[in-house]
Amino acid sequence: MAQPPQKPSRPAAPSKSQGPTKRPVRPDKPGGAVAANQQKMRDKARQSNDAEDDEEEYDEEEGVMGEWLRQSPSWLASMVFHMILLLVLALWTLPLDGDDKEKPITFNPPEIVDDEELEEEDDADLEEDITATEVVEEVVSPQDFEVESPEVEIDNDNTEQELAAAEIEFNDFATEAATSGLSDTIGGFSASGLGGSRTRGRAGAAGRGGSKGSEDAVEAALRWLADHQNRNGSWSWNHTAGDKCSGYANPGDKKSKMGATGIALMPFLGAGYTHQDGKYKETVRKGVKYLVGNMIVANNAGRLFEADGAGHEHMYCHGLAACALADAYGKTNDHSLQAPAQLALNYIVQAQHPENGGWLYTPRAGGDTSVVGWQVMALKSGILSHLNVPGKVKPLANKWLDIVQSGVPENAYDIGGFYGYRKPGDRPNASATSAIGILCRNYLGARKDDPGLRSGVEAIGAKGPHKGDMYYNYYASQVMYQNDGPKGKLWTKWNNVMRDQLVNTQVKNGKDRGSWYFTSGGHGSKAGGRVYCTSMAAMTLEVYYRYMPIYQQKNVEKDDFPLE
Repeated sequence: MAQPPQKPSRPAAPSKSQGPTKRPVRPDKPGGAVAANQQKMRDKARQSNDAEDDEEEYDEEEGVMGEWLRQSPSWLASMVFHMILLLVLALWTLPLDGDDKEKPITFNPPEIVDDEELEEEDDADLEEDITATEVVEEVVSPQDFEVESPEVEIDNDNTEQELAAAEIEFNDFATEAATSGLSDTIGGFSASGLGGSRTRGRAGAAGRGGSKGSEDAVEAALRWLADHQNRNGSWSWNHTAGDKCSGYANPGDKKSKMGATGIALMPFLGAGYTHQDGKYKETVRKGVKYLVGNMIVANNAGRLFEADGAGHEHMYCHGLAACALADAYGKTNDHSLQAPAQLALNYIVQAQHPENGGWLYTPRAGGDTSVVGWQVMALKSGILSHLNVPGKVKPLANKWLDIVQSGVPENAYDIGGFYGYRKPGDRPNASATSAIGILCRNYLGARKDDPGLRSGVEAIGAKGPHKGDMYYNYYASQVMYQNDGPKGKLWTKWNNVMRDQLVNTQVKNGKDRGSWYFTSGGHGSKAGGRVYCTSMAAMTLEVYYRYMPIYQQKNVEKDDFPLE
């Protein structure tokens, strides 16, 4: 039975790819059945394609570009896409001009900062603060420099009056410097040979001769010194007018701030306070920063004294400051101090007289035992801090001591027990210069049981401490401790007098509480004033932990100067 003709369905709207719509084929026409089936199949395929085209069709607003991309090869479309992406990125990174453009965010410090916050910030950027801008870190060996200071002619036939004047100049500064540089070197505080822990080093003080009274005296002295630090981090012998320390009693008549800063830093470092540790770290930080900031790093690289200062003060001041820098570096291993400390030692090496081995007020000018003593101590402190000191320094320094020594007994190892200022016998046997000479022999490797050395130690022990001459007392205390401490009879007798004498003479009340001033201390007290006397006395009371006995077996190798 023939099916009735079906009503043709409404043709779908032509798509853009479809072309003109054809009329449907009627099956009742000749050949219409076959044609109708073919037409149905074509319509079905066309409807399927139209559905897919509708899903992917771009909006009319995309225009010709969208149609072009659809009909283009895939590689061409990819290239266009990446070109557009590169243009967008390039525009993104271009700087924006004009005030209305976005600018980087910056954080400004608050206008008001609490003291505690300021201290934390200072500690954080200490490395930048205390590093001289022109100092390079890789300074490992002494460098030649041009000596600007005029040479001084030395007359070893000076009259007694001239020698007395020379001794006065010596007392001004050498007192402290000589051994101050050794600071904890031989004893107890850091990672390098200078020891590290304040509490560990000081805990055994009583067993070596200290007492609660002596430790309290040290702390009181440090408080007084901290109160007398200038705003720029320096100290001054003459109590700088208008600064924190002005108006205090007993100023000295010397003006070098480099020397005063070096001597004032020594007691803090000796007690284990550094720029990284302890309640006085800000005080020490400012002092070290002052020294490094005022170091000469161009010609005469490493120089630590004022060019316009008195000529006879130059090498004294340099040695004091060099000791402080070497100690500060050795106690902390702070790499920002390595180059300044090494340069300071380089200057000392180059300043040594190439023939007699001595040091005088200006570089290579001659020698006197006062200056020699504390240059040796500064170099020794540097060696224990793992800084570089050439081996030639040791035999030359011993040569100077040979020149000025006396009292060489038979069967001794060519070492005397007494040392003059510029020639043998120009000072009493048990004098300050003898104490310095013996201490230098100790640190240069002389045998403790040498008959000549022992005779000098016994003479100092028999004389005993002076009532006010801290220059002599300081060096002699080191000699007695190194050669007879901490249990020997000579040391015990000496220490009982020296320790109690200092504890009892310290100011106990008023604004000068914690300080010392000795009217019978010779010209040293007048020249350095209360800053000098207080620093020297405090360091003498630190002998129990500041200087580990060098003759202990474990110290023999590390304490010896290197040989060429």
